[in-house]
Amino acid sequence: MMGHRNLGTATVAGPWASRISCIVAIMKHNVLVAVVFVIGCATGGAASQLVVPPIHAGTAPTRWEYLCTQASAVTSSLTAHLNQVGAQGWDLVSAAPLVSEVAGSGGTQSVVFCFRRAL
Repeated sequence: MMGHRNLGTATVAGPWASRISCIVAIMKHNVLVAVVFVIGCATGGAASQLVVPPIHAGTAPTRWEYLCTQASAVTSSLTAHLNQVGAQGWDLVSAAPLVSEVAGSGGTQSVVFCFRRAL
């Protein structure tokens, strides 16, 4: 039995009707992909202005020097220690409690601080 397909204004009859409709569907898909590609290329220039520019050639990234110290968890000596190290140009990067595993030690007795400063 012969199939009939309506393709726009023309009607295709015969054994080729299903193949022609498949080809038309593929062509429509390809046209859609091409249109999306062209629109993407056109807007790509505007999108590139929204990103952070890379480091300029010839400039070196900042190099850092690190210092880790251990200080008492007592607030008065802790503040004095942080002020002293900060006055030497060090920036605090992290702090972690040094927990003692000894029974009856009462938990955290000191804190480990890590600092950095530019070379």
